Parts: sequence; C-alpha cells; structure tokens
Amino acid sequence: MHRRGRRRALSDDQERELLNTQAELTALSKHPSWPTLERVIDQKERRLHKRLLAQALHGLDGVSPRAQAYAAGYIDGMRYFLLVPENAEARLEQALKEYGITQEVTSGS
Repeated sequence: MHRRGRRRALSDDQERELLNTQAELTALSKHPSWPTLERVIDQKERRLHKRLLAQALHGLDGVSPRAQAYAAGYIDGMRYFLLVPENAEARLEQALKEYGITQEVTSGS
C-alpha cells in the first residue's frame, strides 16, 4: 500500500478495516451460494408481482397503497442488497483514493 497526498487521515486500523470490508463484500458475490440467493430473491419478486396483479385485477378494492409501498420497498431493498457486494470493490477503491491511498490489487481468479 502506498500513501500520498491524503485529504483525510486514516489510521492504519481504519485502512485495514476498509480493505477487509472490500475483500469480504467482494467475496460474497463469488460464493457458490450467491446465485441461489439471487434466484430466491427473483422468485420472491415474481410472486409479489403476481399477487399484486391478481389483487388489482380481481380484488374489489384493488391494491392498497400499503401493499404497493411494501412491494416497491422490498424490491428496491433486495436489488440494493444484491448490488452491495458487486459494487463494493469500486466504492471502496474510490474511498481509498479520496484518502490518497493506492494499492495494487491481485485477482485470485
């Protein structure tokens, strides 16, 4: 790791924590079970859409605003959740650059 022109000072422990977080989050999306999690979340999203569509088409009162908000919030939250590990490396590299820290990244793939 090479430090130069820091904008904000990071302690060695903070730097280590950022790097560990980056590695751990990146590793999540590489875990063999990650595609299973993505599939389960996709299935839940499809079930939500089907239920809301059925309520809209066959329900006397349509779909309540609360049900719409829940579905939208769930879907947005789960999409964000799935993107966290995929985007972790780029976000943390940007944060490290802001602190003036550069590193060489070696890929295990």
